[in-house]
Amino acid sequence: MQVIGNRHPMIQAELRSFRKDFVLQIIVVVIMTLIALYTPYLEGHIINAIVYQHNVPIFIQTIGILLLVSAINLLISYFTAKMQYHKLPQIIVAVINQLIARFYHVDPRAMLPYDGAYLNSRVNEDVSVTARFIYITVPSFIANLVTIFGVGIFLAVFNIKILGLFALFIALYMLVYFFTRYHIYVTSLDVKETSANYFADRNSMFTRYLAIKAKELLGAEQRKNQQLATTMFTAMHGNFKWHYILSTSKISLSMLFQIAFFIIGGIAVINGNWQIGTFTVILQYFVILINVVDNLFYVGSEYQDYQASQTRLQELLSLPPEVTGETTLAKVTTITITDLNINLEPDQALYVHDLNFELTTGHIYTLIGKNGVGKTTLLYTLLGLNPDYQGQITFNNHELTTLNTRLLRQNNVAVMLQNEVTTGLTVQAYLDQFAVTATEKANPLIKAVFFSEHFMLTKVLTTPLNQLSGGEHQLVTLYATLFKADATVLILDEPFSNISFKLVPVILNLLNSPDFNDKIILLVSHEQEIINMTLPIEIGG
Repeated sequence: MQVIGNRHPMIQAELRSFRKDFVLQIIVVVIMTLIALYTPYLEGHIINAIVYQHNVPIFIQTIGILLLVSAINLLISYFTAKMQYHKLPQIIVAVINQLIARFYHVDPRAMLPYDGAYLNSRVNEDVSVTARFIYITVPSFIANLVTIFGVGIFLAVFNIKILGLFALFIALYMLVYFFTRYHIYVTSLDVKETSANYFADRNSMFTRYLAIKAKELLGAEQRKNQQLATTMFTAMHGNFKWHYILSTSKISLSMLFQIAFFIIGGIAVINGNWQIGTFTVILQYFVILINVVDNLFYVGSEYQDYQASQTRLQELLSLPPEVTGETTLAKVTTITITDLNINLEPDQALYVHDLNFELTTGHIYTLIGKNGVGKTTLLYTLLGLNPDYQGQITFNNHELTTLNTRLLRQNNVAVMLQNEVTTGLTVQAYLDQFAVTATEKANPLIKAVFFSEHFMLTKVLTTPLNQLSGGEHQLVTLYATLFKADATVLILDEPFSNISFKLVPVILNLLNSPDFNDKIILLVSHEQEIINMTLPIEIGG
């Protein structure tokens, strides 16, 4: 479905699935428009029947037709309301879901510059504008064309001079629109960008509530947010100025032409050239035409908003895709790092010395080093999320670049990241994502950690993750990571934070038990007790 403009093929394909709704919306709107054009004619006919003809049967017949037309109009208005309040939100959600899926197949380096809250606000705004323009504004524009055409035919038959007056009115409007449209487009783009930045920052103030309160940074945060608000309001003022010029021009033109019509029509009625009903019909058509012009102003400004949204969506949809190989592995038994270094910037390496080490099944390794030295960055690189590296990374002697890294992460690797953001998922739903069941295992060490009087996993299955304590959340995440189906590589970034120190040796003994002999386990930790019980790999900055 190509309605207007050049949209990205992905958006085009998703909108095409709602083609029937679009066509139905146009049909319904056109029928309502024809009814709206026919109604003034019927009303004028009734007035003439009363004033001049005194014909009761014609009067009653016309009233009946008017009631029937009104009933039909009321019936089909259901479809327009359903589109706006029911179907349109479904379309918006469907397109956004496709965009989210696409973003997760984009090169991670291209996504990093975008703040998550900002991106969410921006995508929601731009998709909403796009969908509303196509499914609401475009059918409305078609209805406007039908109205202009219908009124034009009536006036051409009735009085060519009045038609010329209306044509002049529309021509002057078009001149005003073409004068202001570029400025509306530019300022609309500015408003969208500054608004997205402001609302993303405000959302961040809510999500970082405890951190801001603990450090008493409310004043500084509010000043920063107010600066963003000031920038947004400045952009809004510029946008308002051009919208005001457009709307004021419309009002001025409408007043001038309405005065001109009253003079011409009034003289015609006084001289007996027009009947009162005819004057009423033309007057109503003039009011309809004013509303159409008003709507055309709205369509014009909406089109500029639509173009601005398309520009922003095209920017996001032009982000380079994630490059991945095709090789898949049934099981990972060795990971070899050879002369590895990571590029922070061109000609600037992260590590002073290149990294060389090998990971094999049946062992627990711990990355050690100062904060900020690049331990977490190394983990992301091993996961194929940071392709800016020199040297070689192999899984079972297969170079990482030849592997399908998405399937590697999905099937072969289980990851526990530091400070993962909690969600509203229940514990059961969270475990289901990894095909993990919360059943007591035979290994007494598993029972001691996850099914004991201190923490019983089965008792929190219906509890949302964001309602768990920090320790409970950490244990749930750890359980899901350790027992993810088919995973043979376990990557645990600071897995013992928020967990009782009494459980740490129990968990380490669990990882050293036969249940995990077929897995490669890579930890990140600063705790000496953990380092002593594992094979340390020092990362030097």
